[in-house]
Amino acid sequence: MVPVTAEEPDEVLGINSRRELAEATRILQERKLDELMASGVTLVDPRRTHVETEVSIGQDTVIDPGVTLLALRGLAGGCGSRPGAWSTEASSRTGWS
Repeated sequence: MVPVTAEEPDEVLGINSRRELAEATRILQERKLDELMASGVTLVDPRRTHVETEVSIGQDTVIDPGVTLLALRGLAGGCGSRPGAWSTEASSRTGWS
């Protein structure tokens, strides 16, 4: 065995129960939302927004509360969303609702 130091301790969490799985999922979700906001995406209410880790969203996009984005290839910049919107396996260059 070779010891390894993780930059983020959360990256090496053990998952042995559904509770721990939920916690790990929450951590990944928070990281994704932080990454999006840092890149210029506006999340009106991050606590009520779900974006899968592989989704990419362009700068100046506004995501309203209650939006879920699953397995998107990408969402272009300058787009918007409506509360409660779901989108899966879609790509947009002009916006969606």
